[in-house]
Amino acid sequence: MSTLKLQPLVKTAISSQEEYDANAQTIVEVIRQASQAQAKDVITAVKKAIKDKHVDPPSKLRALELFDQCMMTSNVNFLSFAQKKIMSRLTILGRHRKQSANPDRGNDIFGPMSTSSPGNQDASKRFLVLLLNRIQAWALAYGMGPDGKPSQYYVSYNTLTKEGVHFPNPQNRSQSVNIPALNSQNYQHSLPSPSPPSARHSISHPQPSQRQKEKPISEFKTEVDSMLNFFSEITQYPEDERETLDDIAKNLDKTQKEIANRINTAVNSGDDIGAGELLELNDRITSALETYKNLKKGSDSEQEVDEDIVASRPLQGPAPGMSSNPNNAALEKELQDLRNENKTLRNAMQLREQNSVDKSQLAKLQAEINKLKKEKEDLRVQLAERDQQIQNLSGKVQPRVNPEIQLRVGQEEAKSPKKGKEPDPYDSMSSDSSEDEALVNNIEFYKKCNRKSKGILYENQDVQIGIQVAKSNDQVVGMIYIGNKSSDPITELITEVPDYSREGLTINVTPISSTNITPQGSQDNRRLNATSTRVTGTVPKMKIRIRQGHLKELSLNIPITLARFLECPEISLNEIFAQWERVASTNREISIKLQNPRPLKKIAKDLSFNGVFQILTSNEVSTFAANQLFGVSQKEKLIFVMAEVDEEKRMVRLACRCEIIELRNAIIQLLKEQLTEY
Repeated sequence: MSTLKLQPLVKTAISSQEEYDANAQTIVEVIRQASQAQAKDVITAVKKAIKDKHVDPPSKLRALELFDQCMMTSNVNFLSFAQKKIMSRLTILGRHRKQSANPDRGNDIFGPMSTSSPGNQDASKRFLVLLLNRIQAWALAYGMGPDGKPSQYYVSYNTLTKEGVHFPNPQNRSQSVNIPALNSQNYQHSLPSPSPPSARHSISHPQPSQRQKEKPISEFKTEVDSMLNFFSEITQYPEDERETLDDIAKNLDKTQKEIANRINTAVNSGDDIGAGELLELNDRITSALETYKNLKKGSDSEQEVDEDIVASRPLQGPAPGMSSNPNNAALEKELQDLRNENKTLRNAMQLREQNSVDKSQLAKLQAEINKLKKEKEDLRVQLAERDQQIQNLSGKVQPRVNPEIQLRVGQEEAKSPKKGKEPDPYDSMSSDSSEDEALVNNIEFYKKCNRKSKGILYENQDVQIGIQVAKSNDQVVGMIYIGNKSSDPITELITEVPDYSREGLTINVTPISSTNITPQGSQDNRRLNATSTRVTGTVPKMKIRIRQGHLKELSLNIPITLARFLECPEISLNEIFAQWERVASTNREISIKLQNPRPLKKIAKDLSFNGVFQILTSNEVSTFAANQLFGVSQKEKLIFVMAEVDEEKRMVRLACRCEIIELRNAIIQLLKEQLTEY
């Protein structure tokens, strides 16, 4: 039995239930007395099956069941190898949708493979339930290592517990399990008293519209500490284990985006302490991701230096037949030589690290220079295009004082010439003229801001106006930035939003007016605060009066519509489509003509409103056609949107459903304006 080729046998055993019943017990019996090589073969085969995207969920479930049976044999070689080689990957899988208490949350743990059939979905749910149960059981059985330190089994369980993972059927931590030690000596397997699960571990079924409260900063700290501890441990593993870093890096990147949003909220609310703590967490994640990128590039120079730090030659021992007591003076000299060698190697390592940092900074600076050169060239091209547009409109090109410093101007300015006499470019812009200029067509800027919740609202050769907004509880908060590009200072600035309370929107701007001097290259800021009291499809406008020599007045669309008050729901795919069918009677369809062909990816960005709608395509739902996408959001009730793109006819067909008819009508109107080309 010991001559069996275990990797092929494991692959055969998990391929079907019949093969599993026929071969699983044979593998387990081999593992009871397995050598290191045999233990490695089984664990390697199990790990490949679990992470292989082409292995179906039922086979992955059987691989996990086989692994658990082998764990329960308590073979020392198997336990030691398993905690180093596979626990990190299993722990990452255990984090799947960790904030949800739904016992069926594992139904999509393996992505599209999980949702491709009812059988795969059921096996995926059972996989996560079994995995969490067994991580808990292994921690109870093998919590303390022979060196008196917590084992990786306990570390994995305690990490998931601190991160708020909901474990099914929590076990009594006081029970004792008599399992043989992980080495040849007997020792007591005691669990290092993990913190008992709190009430959050009890299973509950939240309503689809329920939204979790904003995560406290302390929870961010716990989550980041846990992930970075895992990250630090895995970087010490052999090279064949480092593929698990990809998953950890994805989680770190996701958490960093959440922290970035919270930083904006903290800054806007004046919470300097909270913003400082979040910035520190952001820096730690950035440092870890830089390390990850270096590892991906195959840069192992640090490891090579670490290996060289040890003594480059052994201490000279006594020659055969001589006394075993070495000469003390010779030994001292030998030790001093080794210390000098190690000091030199340490200095070399530090110098190499510094050179690496310098090279990295130099590369970043060079990339920034190249980027600026490209932007400069793009600006020259845009300037030439604008000159041509003005020539087409007026019959002549206006002269310029210094083309090198002219910045880009939106197409709206070229297509909508200013009323009245155009001032001579050589005249002083600081005259006491009271000429007013009104501009209302910033629709393309407005639509771009809808896609990202931030961006440029308007720009010409004199000013640049930007905005950034974010939802905070039941309000929308934001900042308006008015930057001066002209050599003439801004001496007065007035910002007003009309009264939209009848439409259900209340928008406050502070301060309304200021007479601060804003020189070239500087900016003035305004804070925004908005609430929604009822459903409306209104697109609000902001009036901005700028005195820059003479008075200019702008009327701009601002992206604080009903869409900003929606939320992306946390709901399973099955529940999404069940609700979609349930509200079929509320279906409303419209068609939107496109002037130019637009790929599905760009339409998805328009409909997403920067993550307000959860967007699904054929990548997530195999039954969708390549030209279809589906979105779901919520405000009191779920809102559904189905879009189908006809590239030949250059048309988008939208279907919208919602139990609240006013909400459906308002949203479909906003989506239509977002997709319509002007």
